[in-house]
Order: sequence, then C-alpha cells, then structure tokens
Amino acid sequence: MGENSQGSINQQNADELANLLMAGMIEEFMARFRKGVTDAGDDAPLLLADMVNESIKLGHPNTDVKLVVSQKNNNDKRLIMITGGSRLFGESWTITRQMFSV
Repeated sequence: MGENSQGSINQQNADELANLLMAGMIEEFMARFRKGVTDAGDDAPLLLADMVNESIKLGHPNTDVKLVVSQKNNNDKRLIMITGGSRLFGESWTITRQMFSV
C-alpha cells in the first residue's frame, strides 16, 4: 500500500477519473489513467482501478460500468477493460466498451 503516495494514485485522482469515464471522455480518461500509474509500481493499475470502481459505485450507484484489469502479458503490460451492460441484449450481458494497455 506504500504505492498510494506515489504518482497520481489517490482518491481525488480516482474520483476525477470516474467522472471522466461517466461523462464519456474516454481519451482523457485513458491518458490520465496511464499517467497516474506511470512509475508507481507493478500493482498500481490494480490499485487505481479498484479506487475508480469504488468511486463509480458511490457516485453512480445505478450504473454497471466498471474497470477490469488483466494479468501482465508477454510485453509486461496490463490490459484495462471498461465494461458495462449491453444495451442491445439487456443488462445481464456484460460487454467490453473500451480496452487499453498500461
């Protein structure tokens, strides 16, 4: 948990990221997320994603949008997936809305 003081991994940043995501500002969200985990340690994407998910739950309790973080791939990167319910197939179907690597 010592990584919490490094980089931009703090609750204020997580709240801002959640607001960007819920406002549909995906490009800005991805840029700030990447910046927030740069040089902050291996677990930084997991920690920041958890904080953003918690912020989304508190600020937007009726939404099903959340971040899912993959294991590291061969290039030592993690995939961040923005998931949510399908508008076409109904709420019980989860789809990946956007994906990017950090």
